[in-house]
Amino acid sequence: MYLRAAPLADSNDLTLESLVTRILHLKERLAKARTDHEKTILQREVEATDQNIDRRVYELYGLNTDEVAIVDAMKPRDTE
Repeated sequence: MYLRAAPLADSNDLTLESLVTRILHLKERLAKARTDHEKTILQREVEATDQNIDRRVYELYGLNTDEVAIVDAMKPRDTE
């Protein structure tokens, strides 16, 4: 019942699809990385792509700055 009432973003968004495909490939490469330098570079690319995915989702849902701040505050923090 909740899903029917929830506003759904465009699930066919090509930008979002491209970003998700990119992060999946980056994570595959990260798992196969051999050097610390390569791992660091790929991890930074994963993080940047993840932030781009977040921004795109915020745009698709039409979130304003205050709403984005609320969502960002709810995200789990890295413990590494």
